[in-house]
Amino acid sequence: MDEQTWRRLVTDIAQSSPFWSHLGITIEHIDNGYARLVMAQSEQLSNAGGVIHGGALSSLADSATAIAVLSLCDPQERVTTIEMKINFLTPAAPGKCICEARVVRKGTTTAVCDVEIFDAQGAMVCKALITYAVIHPQTRELIAKARQAPTS
Repeated sequence: MDEQTWRRLVTDIAQSSPFWSHLGITIEHIDNGYARLVMAQSEQLSNAGGVIHGGALSSLADSATAIAVLSLCDPQERVTTIEMKINFLTPAAPGKCICEARVVRKGTTTAVCDVEIFDAQGAMVCKALITYAVIHPQTRELIAKARQAPTS
């Protein structure tokens, strides 16, 4: 599969996510080891204080990381979050939030990303470091077999 087809497939899969749709997340740009996603703020994403909920921002950071890591993976590889550390720096101004994720290093089994979220005014509202597991087809097969094995 060529790179353009792979990127289109990743975009189509991600943007068909009901969770992404609920959060209003869209992909603005993908490059090798980089993703920029946008999330429109809405009343449904607000916390009791009237600002965007940290969980929504964390989900945006996690989603951008997944796309950035997938941009460096083979089509048969899958990824999943294994660790996330996020600092909330200031409440986001009304409008959209822009998230940029950059892969710091992708190894054979893990990838680490540096993530920043900015509000519509350009202020950095979050800074995160997220680690993903890279799951190869052989690993998925081993996990599936282990789940089917009888227990004693």
